[in-house]
Amino acid sequence: MLKLTRLDHRTVAINPDHIAWVEATPDTTLCLIGDRKIIVRESMDEVIERFMTARSRMGGGPLSIPTVPPPSSHGRNRHSLQPSRPSGAFNRPALDAAMTPPTIIDEDH
Repeated sequence: MLKLTRLDHRTVAINPDHIAWVEATPDTTLCLIGDRKIIVRESMDEVIERFMTARSRMGGGPLSIPTVPPPSSHGRNRHSLQPSRPSGAFNRPALDAAMTPPTIIDEDH
């Protein structure tokens, strides 16, 4: 957690994983994920320093962005324009002749 000070001198603890970005306009504003903003007394550099310290304590370093492996060409044409579909609950079966959508009939005309 980052322990920071609001403009009215109240102390607030912020989860560093919820910070989307920090801006100085001229007050230091933390823009949190979910469009919430908090203005603090600390400078942008101080907030960044505390963020990096908190991340290093957690063992992730200043930026622990997971790497994405390169796409595999096993059994697929690497130059195919067809995107691969993830497996799981979000796949929907393709429509075939037996699954045609219902027809809406306008009886007024």
